[in-house]
Amino acid sequence: MHRISWYLAVRRPAVWQAVGVLVLLAAGPLAWFGVGVALFVGVLAWRGWTRLPDGSQVSLAMLFAKVPTAVIGGAALGLSVVALMMWIVAVALGAAATVLLLVSFVCALVAAVGTSLGLRRMWTP
Repeated sequence: MHRISWYLAVRRPAVWQAVGVLVLLAAGPLAWFGVGVALFVGVLAWRGWTRLPDGSQVSLAMLFAKVPTAVIGGAALGLSVVALMMWIVAVALGAAATVLLLVSFVCALVAAVGTSLGLRRMWTP
C-alpha cells in the first residue's frame, strides 16, 4: 500500500505538469498560465505528500531503497517544475525560451511514464 501511494503521489502532479506544459507549447508565451500550472502542480504535490498513509513518510535513502522509480520520478518532476519556473522568468523578461518548456515537458513525461510503469509492474500478475 505504501509503494502504491508513493507512485500515485508522484504520478498525479507529473501528469498535470505534462499536460500544462503541452498547452503552453501549443499556445505560446502565456506566463500567467505557466504560473497557474506551477501553483496547481505544487498544490497537487503537497496534497499527495500530506495524504500519504501512516508510515509512508520515510527518509529519502529508505524510500530510494524501497521504490527507486518513485524517487527518480519525483526528481524528474522537480526538475520539470524548476525548468517551468525558469521559463516563466525568461518570458517575463522578454526572452523566447522554448527549450526550457521542452525540458520541462520531457522531465514531466519521464516522471509520469516511470511511475505508471512502476504501478503497472506492481498490478500485473
